[in-house]
Amino acid sequence: AILFVTDPEQADQPPEAVLRRLYGLTPAEARLAARLLAGQELNAIAAETSVSTSTVRSHLKAIFAKTGVTRQSELVRLLLRGPAGLAF
Repeated sequence: AILFVTDPEQADQPPEAVLRRLYGLTPAEARLAARLLAGQELNAIAAETSVSTSTVRSHLKAIFAKTGVTRQSELVRLLLRGPAGLAF
C-alpha cells in the first residue's frame, strides 16, 4: 500500500517544472519530454513548435545524456516510472 499526502492549497507544478528540477533539463528539453510523455511523435512536435526536426532530435539527444538512456522508449519508461511519474 502507498499513501500519498498532498497539500490541497499548494499549487501543482506543471510537468515541465518537475522534469527540469529532477533531471536538470532546459525549458525546451522539458517541454519536449512532456510532449513525448503525452504520446506525441517527434515530427508532430517539431511542426507544432515551429522548429526543425533536427532541432528536436538535438534536444532529445541532450535529454538522453542527462537521463542516462539511449532510446526514446527507455526515456518514456524512466519518466513514467521514475520520481517524475508521481507528478503526472
